[in-house]
Amino acid sequence: QPMAVVMQEDADDGKSPQVLSKRFNVEFIVKDSTLYANSFTGVFSRQYLPLILEHFRYASGIQYKYLDLEYDATHKAIQEKTKIELY
Repeated sequence: QPMAVVMQEDADDGKSPQVLSKRFNVEFIVKDSTLYANSFTGVFSRQYLPLILEHFRYASGIQYKYLDLEYDATHKAIQEKTKIELY
């Protein structure tokens, strides 16, 4: 079944492509507001997030990078979701 991903501002945080955020438990940080004009439809049901992001990069030139986890003084990760910056 095709999965449509629309790069639109999410009502909750104003940042995330909602479908991928929920499916992969990640937080997207969109640095370029022109990216919200993009949309993608494809069969991504059995693909990993890095491969999906590569499809987006080839199709539209969207660049991305994984941001480092943040840690507290005891070296325990203080963020629950992986953060990915889109630009």
